[in-house]
Amino acid sequence: MAGQLTRIVAGKVHPDRVNLYLDGEYWDSIDAELVYRYQLHPGDSLSDDVLQELKLADSLIQAKTAALRYLRARNRSKLELVRFLERKGYEETITGEVLDHLAKLQLIDDASYAQVFINDRLRSNPRSRRMLRYELSQKGISQSDIEYALSTADTTEQEAALSLVRKRAKSYREDNAKNWKLKTYKWLQSKGFSSSTAMQAIEQVIRHEISTVE
Repeated sequence: MAGQLTRIVAGKVHPDRVNLYLDGEYWDSIDAELVYRYQLHPGDSLSDDVLQELKLADSLIQAKTAALRYLRARNRSKLELVRFLERKGYEETITGEVLDHLAKLQLIDDASYAQVFINDRLRSNPRSRRMLRYELSQKGISQSDIEYALSTADTTEQEAALSLVRKRAKSYREDNAKNWKLKTYKWLQSKGFSSSTAMQAIEQVIRHEISTVE
């Protein structure tokens, strides 16, 4: 819809956007930055190519803004951002440009994301490495980044299991030891720990920590 730009009106609801009118009729709204970037003035003749370029440039600005807002809450993996932008309806080319932009700003880095994710999990809600591998793979993290992050983790598999058992130590009673061990064992398995790791952690806490307190 090529035509002559007749009006540029600041948005009332969104002051960072402007409404463009072609040949006296409303055409679309774009980010105000684009008015200056493209040196738009009433009276300009805008071709279909220029109008299409304005739409793409505006879509890119909106996608970058949405992505930055999405990252504000917490770190995200590359795949999480891709899925987020897809849900927002952005085209693949726009998504690719946004990811490149964020990578240059060092705001997305799957290797770093995996390390932070694993250490946070092991501190706040410990689980097995097998489960951590699964969770990260679901977020699109490569196998090499996952394995490196695990190799540099602050906590070992056994330490993670021990920390969980210690949380249940207060509920241990000698006259209910068998039931306590079974429930704790099942709980550890639900966190992905192997039978041997679970039993070793349980026996170690009973032998060296609970018995000492008693």
